[in-house]
Amino acid sequence: MADDRPGLLIVEDDLGLQKQLKWCFDEYRVWVAATRAEALAQLRRFEPAVVLQDLGLPPDAAGVSEGLRTCRRSCKPRLKSRSSSSPATAIKVTPSKRSAWARRTFARSPSNRRS
Repeated sequence: MADDRPGLLIVEDDLGLQKQLKWCFDEYRVWVAATRAEALAQLRRFEPAVVLQDLGLPPDAAGVSEGLRTCRRSCKPRLKSRSSSSPATAIKVTPSKRSAWARRTFARSPSNRRS
């Protein structure tokens, strides 16, 4: 039997948060990734509709460079040969001490501009 629930990729390096978030989203088919490389592999394999993205991923867990790089890839349109040509919807997650910086950064991001 096919699972028709929408897909959700949780990109989070904290295993405790991964488990809690996965538990919260039982109406989705959920996949998890702890690193940028794992996230990109999951994106290619499953093409989730939504990506819940932690910005502070290793090796830059104190910054946002890895999270931003991952978001840029998840928001790009998918290959035409795949089932969907729409980019995933990315929800960015960052600690409150970085939230003002993250809002400014994403406001300028080309991936956030709508046509």
